[in-house]
Amino acid sequence: MNIIQFTELLLEAAERGNDNHVKDLIPHSNSFYDDGRSLIVAAENGHVECVRLLVPFSDPQNYFLALYKAASNGHAQCVEELINHCNPSENNSSALQIAAGLGHTECVKLLIPVSDPTADDSAALQAACEYGRYGAIDALFDVSDVQAVLESLHKKHSDRPACWQYLEEKISQRQKQLLNNKLNNIVATKRLSYRKM
Repeated sequence: MNIIQFTELLLEAAERGNDNHVKDLIPHSNSFYDDGRSLIVAAENGHVECVRLLVPFSDPQNYFLALYKAASNGHAQCVEELINHCNPSENNSSALQIAAGLGHTECVKLLIPVSDPTADDSAALQAACEYGRYGAIDALFDVSDVQAVLESLHKKHSDRPACWQYLEEKISQRQKQLLNNKLNNIVATKRLSYRKM
């Protein structure tokens, strides 16, 4: 067998999730010829052990695409592994956007701290709203520019999308919570001042 054949076998093993074969084939394969394909297909199919084995073998330029594929398919373990090896904010945090739009809430939660949820006018929250992904909306609500999302939805739709009311209710809940917090602080301050007397 030549190095090209070994590399093709590596790709097949990564696609099937056979981490033992991946481990055995890496030393006989060529990373230039593989061009990150094995890592990307392993991430796309949710084979986290293969992803771990392939990261050191693969070109770092392919890490973000692997992250994007994992996020788009809802493979949270692969997302968790790959966020340590690339910049999840790349391409306007498109990995976060695709995970939100497809409703992969666990991936969204993993990507929020390492991405920019406000990128492209909070496109991740917009995508979650467009497709009615309420788990993703909940995860993104406090870290996104909700007003920008409402304005964008208003421009795109003549009617009110179902999530519009949901967002308005969440805004109302947030405002009530802030008001309650202020009132509680006032009451606590007054109690302290009465105790000091």
